[in-house]
Amino acid sequence: RATAIPYKGTPPALQDVASGVVPMMMADLAAARPLIQAGRLRAIAVPAAQRSGQLPDVPTFAEAGGPAFEAAAWQGVVAPAGTPAEVVETLSRAIVQALRSPDVVKQLTLQGMEPTGSSPQAFEGYAREEYERWGAVIRSKRISAE
Repeated sequence: RATAIPYKGTPPALQDVASGVVPMMMADLAAARPLIQAGRLRAIAVPAAQRSGQLPDVPTFAEAGGPAFEAAAWQGVVAPAGTPAEVVETLSRAIVQALRSPDVVKQLTLQGMEPTGSSPQAFEGYAREEYERWGAVIRSKRISAE
């Protein structure tokens, strides 16, 4: 069991974990990595189906003996509804090509991302699944924005 502690941002929360004020937190890799690399934080598990390429020695929640739990931040490129399919496909090809560039991969990795490219259809399907999945959690827990 864990108690949620509201913070005004990730940096003060990470500092409280690093200094022992609170015992743990779920943090994004970009913010936590410097403290992990400095030995001030220990990565315990990643909330994903597979280990992170950036933390290959850190198990998933399931591998660590917990439930199979996935909660990942993701980004995608969107365009206005009604954008012609040819334009969407052209943009998609250019984006996937950019994601193959070592310089782009390096910069995104430094920000804690694990860049992948997919088709517009695959991304739309993933976004819908996430909307439905987290929408159900929000409704069942009666979560509201403050």
